[in-house]
Amino acid sequence: MPFQAKPVAHGDAAIITKRGAQKKSPESRTELWVDAAVTGRYWGRTLRDILNYNTSEILVVYAPWALRSSRLEQSADKYIYTGFQAGLSAGKISGKEQIIILHPTVYPPVMNLANGQHPKIVVCLLPIDVSAYNLSWRLWAAENGAKVIYSPQDSIRIDLNQNYGFWRPLLLNE
Repeated sequence: MPFQAKPVAHGDAAIITKRGAQKKSPESRTELWVDAAVTGRYWGRTLRDILNYNTSEILVVYAPWALRSSRLEQSADKYIYTGFQAGLSAGKISGKEQIIILHPTVYPPVMNLANGQHPKIVVCLLPIDVSAYNLSWRLWAAENGAKVIYSPQDSIRIDLNQNYGFWRPLLLNE
């Protein structure tokens, strides 16, 4: 396998890198908080399929059971919050890093961002959603200048067989 996963934070997270990559690499770093409702029961397999054995960045993946206190102290260039993990985005929004909120299943943070325009924040919603979360996130994004995109699928779970070309550029720096 051309990439490797090293468990950290007492097994609550893993650092995924190219096999043989140096620890102090100048490559970009992405932090991904997993919700099994979005990535599937076997979320590690979904991530391997997304990476497709061709990762060019450091990916820190937090398991669905990981607590906020498990977060590593190193900063990242991109933060991805899936499902219920979108609630963790409240403490990270500064406008300097890219943030992707993918199929949120919680309400948005109860805060307005400082200058009101944050194009580096992307909220990916389902095109048809009967929950109250979709509307709340659309309104939050409009108030804060975040970009809203709609997933090309009908369910909350990522389906790489149908939409591989959509997910890979969104989740990886391509």
